[in-house]
Amino acid sequence: MDNDVLYAIALSETRGIGPINFLKLINRFGSPEKVFNATLEDIEEIVPPHTAENITTFDMKNAERILNICQKHGISVYYYRGNGYPERLLNIHAPPPVLYVKGDISKIDSVKSAGIVGTRKPTHYGVQVAKTFSEELAKNGVAIVSGGAYGIDTIALKTAVKEGAYSIAVLGNGLLNPYPSANRGLFKEIVEKQGAVISEFPPEERPNRENFPRRNRIISALSDIVLVVEAGEKSGSLITAAWAEEQNVEVYAVPGPVTSSTSKGTNLLIHKGAKIAISPEKVLEDLGIRADKQEIKVEVSGEEKMVLDAIEGEPIHIDVIAEKLSMEIFRLSSILFSLELKGLIRQLPGKYYVREIL
Repeated sequence: MDNDVLYAIALSETRGIGPINFLKLINRFGSPEKVFNATLEDIEEIVPPHTAENITTFDMKNAERILNICQKHGISVYYYRGNGYPERLLNIHAPPPVLYVKGDISKIDSVKSAGIVGTRKPTHYGVQVAKTFSEELAKNGVAIVSGGAYGIDTIALKTAVKEGAYSIAVLGNGLLNPYPSANRGLFKEIVEKQGAVISEFPPEERPNRENFPRRNRIISALSDIVLVVEAGEKSGSLITAAWAEEQNVEVYAVPGPVTSSTSKGTNLLIHKGAKIAISPEKVLEDLGIRADKQEIKVEVSGEEKMVLDAIEGEPIHIDVIAEKLSMEIFRLSSILFSLELKGLIRQLPGKYYVREIL
């Protein structure tokens, strides 16, 4: 690593230096090292006097410690306008001063990518939709970008990894304190499959509530489109969508029942002008990609179709199906088993059944 990496870390850790002041100083002086070599008077032309003094009196020991930690744990460091810094982030509002990276981010500027986000507590419908869209986009070479939180984020990234797609998890905490901790294995697998886990926060930074809305601008900026699967009225996913709109990134939203709390945010986005995510094929078409999907035809009998029609969006108990159709449980169980074998439905614990999205 060159000296500018050390100075970039130092500048980003200086009190009073956020993304905007970092950008102004680099644009004025050309590099992090040149900022520290500038006179107090010159620095004061760009930032307030107390911030300028913080720069000229900064103790480099903490920056050296952070850099040593990165080198020990195989964390790469990229800084604004430095080598390897993603071009997608250069011209957004408040570009991250420094990116800490495990894995490979070199492909992100050359591939089509989709940011897939949503609620931490999805319905069965949301889970199915997230899997379906992630799978089809991944199969067709679209990189998947998400935040790594529970719920939709995790489903999207796990599906991408399973399909061997390039994927990036953007964290709101340090890489040595991954959140949620239950996703440590997923983050490790993303790196092993030539994807990347990234953060603008130093490796030891703990999860702080205020960090997560801030990191959402990175998710949207690294994406050609942002897909919101399910979101409540005050979901953080809506912040990602707002950042996407500011960055001229197309926003797609999955419509849902008006009675579902997890669809209020997505339905609101559609009301405000977001594109309706009708199907993965339509999203792929908008990205200029022809979907590589074989049409699956499954023959069903008249009785099977009747049972299939009785199973709608949410899980339904076998007794409810039997009552709706006035059918004996024994006969119904045989038909349900046949539909399972054909991959049209799936049984959940407690004798509940749901349709599979094909």
